[in-house]
Amino acid sequence: MDEPTYAEAINLLDSLRAKSHQPRIISIGPIGSRGDMLHVMFGRYSVWVETGCFAGTLNDLYGENLQAHDPDSIAYQEYSQAIAFIDALARLYRP
Repeated sequence: MDEPTYAEAINLLDSLRAKSHQPRIISIGPIGSRGDMLHVMFGRYSVWVETGCFAGTLNDLYGENLQAHDPDSIAYQEYSQAIAFIDALARLYRP
């Protein structure tokens, strides 16, 4: 999995600012094995998430969760539930 570039993050934030209303940004946490905050930024057609040393799309977070955590662990369950919640919000916010 390729690490998202700074330019990709800036493009997402620019798309958020281009909207006529305030960008939608939420934080969830503490979550995961490190007890860190998960920051979520909703773009027009994508979602950008950051936590600890991870930054990427919601799909990237899904893949990272599968790789990094045992499916029986609390951290895996927390991230899985957060991903489902974020996906539901993203569907609600899409034009």
